[in-house]
Amino acid sequence: MSLATNDEDYLIAGREVAPELLSGFFNADWGVQYFFHPKAGFSDWNHCELLALHKDGQGTAFVLFLFDEASRELGNRFYAFRFRGEGVGDRGP
Repeated sequence: MSLATNDEDYLIAGREVAPELLSGFFNADWGVQYFFHPKAGFSDWNHCELLALHKDGQGTAFVLFLFDEASRELGNRFYAFRFRGEGVGDRGP
């Protein structure tokens, strides 16, 4: 399933999540962040931020933020997800 529009007037922007954010906020091994205009069949919102995070031995999470205009609250939601400690059963900090 493709979430981003194929309209040539829109681009997909992506960047790697900084290592200090990966370990400090997400307890993740790798992560990428994408910004794009979603397809009309997926969402009526104007913008989408996709945060993909991976933790070895635990899995990969995809977090989608849909919005019309960027706000401070959107930035705060960026840190709403965190992998558990080292082991699957370890709740960690």
